[in-house]
Amino acid sequence: MSKLKSLEMAAAVESNQNIAVKRSFMGLCEKVTYTPTGSAVVCKRMYCQPDDGRRIQELVETTPDRLAAKVKQMPKVDPVAIGNLLVETAISKDRRFVAVQLFKYADFTYVPMTEPTFYEGEQAELVSIVL
Repeated sequence: MSKLKSLEMAAAVESNQNIAVKRSFMGLCEKVTYTPTGSAVVCKRMYCQPDDGRRIQELVETTPDRLAAKVKQMPKVDPVAIGNLLVETAISKDRRFVAVQLFKYADFTYVPMTEPTFYEGEQAELVSIVL
């Protein structure tokens, strides 16, 4: 499990109006909470195959009215040990909040392929199924 501050999209997640971050013990411990439900948020980084990366990119580009249909046709992302595509996620334990961003490895660093994308409520529950 990654900490929020280790994510490239940390600033975007922290600036979300429905996220509260409390740091203690000289900034070493942090608690990230989705405030509407009080649920803890788990932050992860995982590498994925090119096919999964393509599907994630299509998912974040999907309009809200087509999201359910898109998720139904997507398999769950299968993490790999190391890869040239990196997915960062922040998902509340109750699945009512999801933040996701996709990166690709280029020029010895991971560069964003998508902007940080946020989902809440039913949309977050749908997206969390495949992440």
